[in-house]
Order: sequence, then C-alpha cells, then structure tokens
Amino acid sequence: MLDSHFTIEILLCSAVVVCFRNGRRVANGIVGYGGTQITSPGEKIELSFRKPIEAIHLFVPLSVVASAYEEVEQSRLPSDYRMTDPAYASDLVMAKLGEVLYRESELQGQFGSLFLRSLAMAALARAMGFEPDSDPGRNRGGLAPWRLARAIKFIEDHVGDDLSLDEIAKHAGLSRMHFAAQFRKATGRSPHSFLMARRIELSKMLLTEGKMPLVQVAFTAGFSSQAHFTTVFRKVVGVTPGRWRQAPIIREQGRGATPLAADQEDDL
Repeated sequence: MLDSHFTIEILLCSAVVVCFRNGRRVANGIVGYGGTQITSPGEKIELSFRKPIEAIHLFVPLSVVASAYEEVEQSRLPSDYRMTDPAYASDLVMAKLGEVLYRESELQGQFGSLFLRSLAMAALARAMGFEPDSDPGRNRGGLAPWRLARAIKFIEDHVGDDLSLDEIAKHAGLSRMHFAAQFRKATGRSPHSFLMARRIELSKMLLTEGKMPLVQVAFTAGFSSQAHFTTVFRKVVGVTPGRWRQAPIIREQGRGATPLAADQEDDL
C-alpha cells in the first residue's frame, strides 16, 4: 500500500491469480497476456499467483498523475481521484507498452531515458483512460454485472470440463439465446470464444510447466481430442502446441495472439 503513488501492474504472460482490494476479491482465475491491475494511493492489495510470473510495475507519483490530469482536463485533480482498475482484464495496448518497457529498461543516455519516460507516460495515459464504460474487462451493456461475474466465474471454475452453452446460461439464470446475445454485448465476444480463449491460456500454462503429453494437456484444458486441441491452438496462436512448447521465441511471439474471430466460432 502506497499513500503517494499509483501502481500499474502489467502481466507479460498468462497466470492464475487471486487478487483482493481492501479485503474484497476482484480477480480469481486465469488471466491473460496484458492483464492490467491499477492500485490507487491508500488502497491495500493482496495477491497470490500459482507460479512465478513476468510482469512490469510502474510506480507513478501522485504529482505526475495530477500534472497529466490538469493538462487534459484543464482543472485540478480531485482529492478523491481514483483510476478505474481493470482487475487483470487483458489489454493489448498495455501489453505491448509493457513488453517494450521490460525489454528496453536498460537503455542508457539522454535519449534512452527520454524514450523510457515517453513509454511510461503512454502507459499512464492508457491507464487514466480506463473508465467504467470503456474498460476492456468491464460490462459495456448487456448482462447485469452480477450475472456476468457469475457466468465468468463458472466458466473459469469449469474451464477443463465439457461445458455447454445451456449450462453456462442456466448458471446465469437466463435462456440460452438471450444469454449468448447479452454476453457478447457485455464482453465483445461470444461465450464460445471466451471459453476457448481461457482453454488456450490454460493449455499454455500446462505446456510451459512440465512434460505432460499433448493428449493429456488437451483433455485437461477441456478439448474433446488432441486433434481438436491442435486445430484450435494453431488457429489462435499461429503454431502447433508442440512447436510452441519447444521454441521459446515462438512463445514470445504468441503472447499477443488474438481470440477466435466471430466468423471462426462454433456454438458450444
């Protein structure tokens, strides 16, 4: 807990995280590359990860935030100002900024320092722009927030199971078709795309952590067969699971892979 700084954390890998803010749980489960968490001054954050992770932390003095706010809003920073916390929602812009900051953190000289400061200010501007209606991980209409949270938790708790759209919709207390439409409106993707993205993130962790055979990874991550797993993994990441596990450089390139597009999706 810092009283005079904002903290911006950007994950540079997928992870399983449990996060509490001021005693209230705000994240629990698999989060992806670019997952961002913002702590405002005076807030208490408690975190636990399943394994060591790669992340970058920006500690931004209150005075710097005040200066940026005043430049944009042409007014003084409110005394109770808080940035909207995405609660580890993935954000590709933040991910790319974090990657460059991480890789170039040892730059020396005047121009190196200027470059790093510019990147840090770009990340701060992105963080300050996370409002409740534009935050990538928050409800943008559609499902009521409590229904969305309940559906996402159910998916994450059963990501390796043989889930159907009917089961998820029933857990959210809605009909299949109504739930699917409202889920897409709230998250920007279909329930199937969301589930597949979570399964891919889980499979990446399993591939990285040990020597589990590919067929076992496939079944553990919820795929019906190794062939189905390989097809989906290649479509999302760009390479087969075997190649991804064997080549670290491919894993680096695959971190920013996008979820299935709407025209690539099948119903659950």
